[in-house]
Amino acid sequence: MINRAISGLFLTVIAILPAAAGQIERNYQAVMHVREVHANPVLDDGTHVVGIGAFRGLAIFSDGEIAVHRYEDWFDMTNGSGKFHG
Repeated sequence: MINRAISGLFLTVIAILPAAAGQIERNYQAVMHVREVHANPVLDDGTHVVGIGAFRGLAIFSDGEIAVHRYEDWFDMTNGSGKFHG
């Protein structure tokens, strides 16, 4: 009976405590394809384009684990080069 009470108290204390998480860094190789892209010309300048894109594929980790990889970005390009952020 005492063991059950102690076990119950222990589980209650663990359930109340906040979960602790640390930063994890892992290397992987991404195999992806473009799912969709929306590009829009800026005003009347035919060389300036802004837009958003979505990529989908796989992340292959060094230990052999494979996971689904999703990536969204936005871009701001003039004459085919410029900022690309994901």
